[in-house]
Amino acid sequence: MPDLVQAIEEALALHRQGRLDEAERIYGRVLKSMPDQFDALHLGAMLKLHLCLLKSLDYWRFYPSTHGRPQEAAPGRLTA
Repeated sequence: MPDLVQAIEEALALHRQGRLDEAERIYGRVLKSMPDQFDALHLGAMLKLHLCLLKSLDYWRFYPSTHGRPQEAAPGRLTA
């Protein structure tokens, strides 16, 4: 079990450093050997969420530059 704890701690440290691909590989190795390992499941899911959010931010940074800026909404009105 110490190897498992060490692997999860290493993956979490990598995740915090922004080294997401490396962290994801370690979580995957842990889950391959122990599919029900809660910490690896939870932290791996958080990493996937983090990656999705980063991709979403990249999209919205890129989108206005290629399609023009959205019009400003009038005060109190929502835009579609």
